[in-house]
Amino acid sequence: MENTLLVGDHIFVNKFIYGYHVPYTKGRILSFSTPKRGDILVFVFPEDPSKDFIKRVIAVPGDTVEIRQKALLVNGNPVDEPYARYADGRNADGFLRARDNMAPVRVPEGKLS
Repeated sequence: MENTLLVGDHIFVNKFIYGYHVPYTKGRILSFSTPKRGDILVFVFPEDPSKDFIKRVIAVPGDTVEIRQKALLVNGNPVDEPYARYADGRNADGFLRARDNMAPVRVPEGKLS
């Protein structure tokens, strides 16, 4: 998100649009919407609860996500990402990095990508 949001930027977050989290459960109540492609989400980083993560939704449950030569494909269709930044795709041995190509993965129910 660095090209979209810069360090020091202030953002306004609606914590209730996707529902209220019921403590000690995985459930939510009173949801007004579900995340859609292109939405920006803020959530607690699972490995360090003192940090928040800010990510853009690129796929919803049932979608297939794939990366070919640094190009994102959702359901087989290329996605225009003018905000994306890519480093040189080769490692020290001259081979393409694993992140430049990714086999198709189907997003399971209850998950986002």
